[in-house]
Order: sequence, then structure tokens, then C-alpha cells
Amino acid sequence: MATVLVRRGTLKPGMTVFAGTAYGRARVMINDQGSVVKEAGPGTPVKLTGWKTLPAAGDELLVAESEASLHVWWW
Repeated sequence: MATVLVRRGTLKPGMTVFAGTAYGRARVMINDQGSVVKEAGPGTPVKLTGWKTLPAAGDELLVAESEASLHVWWW
């Protein structure tokens, strides 16, 4: 689980996310009140599950079209 702050757009479960060398599919998002949310807009901090590995503190979160597209960017 990693805490992220959405700066632009809307983060929803099922989206493929990556930060630094960590990536995964957004599974469950929990807001600052401890409630599960279905989307997080700009300025919203959420705890995000679904990571294959955890990102480092300060890594920028980005959304990709799919996990397959991540391999094109990294390798």
C-alpha cells in the first residue's frame, strides 16, 4: 500500500499505475477518513493497493494504458 496525492485527472480502480520502477493495477483506494472510494480527483490523497512492488517516497505516480505498455517504456 502506498499513499498518493492526485494532482491531475481522476484515479479509478483498475487503472494501471507506475511510480519510479514500481507498477501495478489500482485495486482498492482508501481516503483520509478510512473509507473505500471509487475515484479520487485532484487534491485527493488516497492509500492505494495493487502494487507489484512499492514505489519510493517522492516518486511521481503516472497512469499507463496497460501493463504491456510499461515494458516498452522501461526496456
